[in-house]
Amino acid sequence: METQSSVLSPQSSAMRLPRFWAVIRRRWPILVLLPLIALGLAAANYLRVTKTYTATGEATITSTAPEATNPQGFDNYYRTLTSEAASDDLTRVVLGSQFAGDVAKRLQAKGQNDSAKMVQRALSSTRVHRVITINAATNDEKHSVIIAQTALEELVASAPSSLPNRPVEASIVDFPTTARASSLKTGVLAAGMVLAAVIAAAVIALLVDLFDTRLHDRQDVEDQLGQTVVGVIPRRGARAERAA
Repeated sequence: METQSSVLSPQSSAMRLPRFWAVIRRRWPILVLLPLIALGLAAANYLRVTKTYTATGEATITSTAPEATNPQGFDNYYRTLTSEAASDDLTRVVLGSQFAGDVAKRLQAKGQNDSAKMVQRALSSTRVHRVITINAATNDEKHSVIIAQTALEELVASAPSSLPNRPVEASIVDFPTTARASSLKTGVLAAGMVLAAVIAAAVIALLVDLFDTRLHDRQDVEDQLGQTVVGVIPRRGARAERAA
């Protein structure tokens, strides 16, 4: 009795390393149900979340200020530096309310009823050297494209007067015609939910099995007693019981 109580005690069962395939076979409902629930929640969230479409265009900024000839052969060096500095300033101009209002006026001339605040929320900009990238993000693909196109047109038209002390000109190098759907965040969230559910299901299944003091099969008996099982009496099935 002492041996049996020590074998079936929770402490002894909790300390042993479970046989994983046996755990999977016994606890498969947990391992299947939780990931399925997470997958369903992720799918519902993906269908419910509104997609965002982003249209992107690019323009280069070039300084038009006269520059004296440099005897060392760096004739365009300072002009390039001036162009990059102007690009940095114009990147901030694109994010401003004044620029958004001018873009909204151009959109209204095209039949689009967009306010300056709405345009300002949709626009974003970055720069690399002399190239300014303008992004327009809305919930409609065509709407994003037309805002990005109009913003580039306004940048080209207003760039020479935006920086009076540093005359520049802007040239469009990439005119947007399509917008991409920004669904990466939703997809990453869905994948994270499913992965977390799989890990949680595995942990729960292992914990349930670790604290299960029952002996389920031949291997459990041999692991606990350290003896080889000579024979196993099969369970009587439902048919055999009815036949008896």
